[in-house]
Amino acid sequence: MSESVRPEESAAHFAPSPGAPASALPARARGAAVREGSFDVVVVGAGHAGCEAAHACARMGLSTALLTAQVSDTAKIFLGLAQNKPCPTCSGATLGAAGSCSGGANNGAACVTNAIHPDFGGLSYQCQPTLASNISGAGLKLMLSFTDGPTSLPFGDACDAPNGSLSCACGGCSLDSTTPCNGDADCSGAGLGTCEKGFGGVARRPNSCDSLQCDDQGNGIGECDQSPPDRDLFCDGYKRKSGDGIITCATNADCTALDSECPGGDCGDCSLDQQKRCFRNPIVAKGVPGQDGAELVSNFCSPPTNNVGINNAGGIPGAGRAIIDWDFKGFCPLPNDTREFELGGSNCN
Repeated sequence: MSESVRPEESAAHFAPSPGAPASALPARARGAAVREGSFDVVVVGAGHAGCEAAHACARMGLSTALLTAQVSDTAKIFLGLAQNKPCPTCSGATLGAAGSCSGGANNGAACVTNAIHPDFGGLSYQCQPTLASNISGAGLKLMLSFTDGPTSLPFGDACDAPNGSLSCACGGCSLDSTTPCNGDADCSGAGLGTCEKGFGGVARRPNSCDSLQCDDQGNGIGECDQSPPDRDLFCDGYKRKSGDGIITCATNADCTALDSECPGGDCGDCSLDQQKRCFRNPIVAKGVPGQDGAELVSNFCSPPTNNVGINNAGGIPGAGRAIIDWDFKGFCPLPNDTREFELGGSNCN
């Protein structure tokens, strides 16, 4: 769970005269953020496709805005309430429905369902975890740069012993382990020492595969090779909507011990066998541009928490990938006109 998200919207404005020198362009075309404005065309996502589309529109004489997003996030991580409840929930059955909080600091208090997780149910801003369950102190610093184009995060730092001769992705700065890094330069430039596993962090290795071999499955997905140590076992009576397991196990007894937390009071047998997933070097992702929105992607580094057990279980510090399905909704610019803008804008004339 994260809080204190501060999105920093970046924008570029393209004037209709593409040949003008930079000094002749408006200030907002030279990097200042645009918060409000009236444009003929708004392009969301500053990947390759977005930049080309915005430039083409500007050459046609259209006033064009190009938007992208960078999110500076201070993420706080909390211990879950149970295997079937990683966060406090809200009993409201649909979006916007009233209910009451279950678990957390506001247990029993009124809430409104703001989102519905496919596996764990309703979530609400009113249903917060307890401060005592925080295992990340003042929070972990994350930097996510979203794009609708391709993005790549190389393995930029040396792994820890006994794999020091190999390259790894991500760590925490030695003088501030809450600051993520992907190489010493990320820390030394800010006066924060060198990039390492950080206090309480797990020893970094290229991936969690027993053989260190991560096979390419396409679309930026990797899986450990097919040898038995590189497979995980889960209780087969409690699965995600995707079919993936939730509760790891070694024997049937591990599942039986948690029956009270599974649907119908039965976690099943320890028989759901899944291949371990892994990141390949470099870690890649590709967004999807669109006229009325975009699928934005970002690769990022997560520093260690202050809980050694969580770091070991999650392989933290480590890399992550975020995907946001971003939808654009505009309205006609006329005074007191509340009509939604249609592509092409003919309905606003």
